[in-house]
Amino acid sequence: MEPTPLWWGDIRSKREKARAKQPELFGFDEEDPGDNELLSANGKVGRDFLNLMAELTPVAEDEDFVSPAEKESGAATLLLEIQRDIFELKSGPAKVKRSIAPTDRSLQIHSCHSVVRELEVLHDYLLDLLQRDPALKPKDIIVMMPDVSIYAPFIDAVFGVPENPKHKIPYSIADREPRASSGIIDTYFRSP
Repeated sequence: MEPTPLWWGDIRSKREKARAKQPELFGFDEEDPGDNELLSANGKVGRDFLNLMAELTPVAEDEDFVSPAEKESGAATLLLEIQRDIFELKSGPAKVKRSIAPTDRSLQIHSCHSVVRELEVLHDYLLDLLQRDPALKPKDIIVMMPDVSIYAPFIDAVFGVPENPKHKIPYSIADREPRASSGIIDTYFRSP
């Protein structure tokens, strides 16, 4: 899966550019802000995978890129602008403020003091989302995180037994080792 139809295998984060002993050998131009900063800072694994795939024997490719602007028919949102910038492999103008509608909830940042609080905020947000949009179903929602093993027991605590039974949201946790997802298997391996 590619975030952009443009070649982005050569972009580097500011940190990688600063670490290069001789940036001119790698084609880095410190004056050129052309790369999308979000993709260059957070897309290292994808970039490395793309470069690895490019070295393999060419196989049939099926490119079917659709610009985020073409997908979205409503008003521009902050998330749509970020997606468009990544798709076009550009950073937004640094000195120009973008106007955001006060009702735009496409991107939110919450600062929480613990994993449990993160999940409580997520649960409340999903409840609100499901109540506002009756066409949206829990099966249409996917929540991704870097390491599900850290969150799994807390997901069960928050989503499995809500304070009000009417607020129960059906869920499943994927991408766990079989041993971590079953107490019986874990007990078997721990027994002497």
